[in-house]
Amino acid sequence: MLTISDNQISLEPMIDITKNQFLVPDIQQAIEEYFLENKQQAIFNGEKQDVIYISGMADKHNPALANYLNSSVLKSYPAKADICQGHFANYPIIHCWIKIGNLIIDLVIKQFADKNIDFPENLLSLLDKQYFICDNPSNPFYKLYISN
Repeated sequence: MLTISDNQISLEPMIDITKNQFLVPDIQQAIEEYFLENKQQAIFNGEKQDVIYISGMADKHNPALANYLNSSVLKSYPAKADICQGHFANYPIIHCWIKIGNLIIDLVIKQFADKNIDFPENLLSLLDKQYFICDNPSNPFYKLYISN
């Protein structure tokens, strides 16, 4: 869950781009716009707060965001956003992410921060990022996406 305060979201993405740098600012802006458009209200400590539920909602968010990217950011780009299913780091649950050519967008990378996955210690802290954008095949996380 992400909290939204005064229509501002504090997002910390993990980004490793080698070929599609020109797309990143537009993709980041589209992700933030999507989150703001899909926020909900929740009550914490007796006060209303805007939130967006991410983890456990990939079946809803990934197709909607892919459509949003295709109709805005990618409308004049030859590749389109598609949904991929598979596994991350051989974790035994089906995982979904958005793929544009060889670029991965994972909105729920943070869900793996508390899972028992055998990672080198220096990589574990990177799982605390809000989302992942990468097209670098030598990135250690990129290598962990296994499509079905």
